[in-house]
Amino acid sequence: MIDIILITLGGICLIIGLLGCIVPMIPGPPISYAGLLLLHITDKVQFSTSQLVIWLLLVVVVQVLDYFTPIIGSKYSGGTKWGSWGCLIGSIVGIVFFSPWGIIIGPFGGAFI
Repeated sequence: MIDIILITLGGICLIIGLLGCIVPMIPGPPISYAGLLLLHITDKVQFSTSQLVIWLLLVVVVQVLDYFTPIIGSKYSGGTKWGSWGCLIGSIVGIVFFSPWGIIIGPFGGAFI
């Protein structure tokens, strides 16, 4: 009975993680990883420790790149150092205060200001 609940919750987490690819305010990779951990707890699905560690590293890398890609784009498109800082601050403010559109508008607004 517990396995059924864990498999169901793991599947829901994986689906919500896939939705995170489309909806910017949902952190897809961490939710998907949580789903994998829930599936790993069951007796039906087992992952090796090395697989779980590699997936965790990939999740961390994807999350870090997700936040720093707008800054790198600003730098290589001719933005100044202040523009890069504005992009970073705009990203954070946009995520916290203006979700879901803040993730799109925040970096541009911060770099512009």
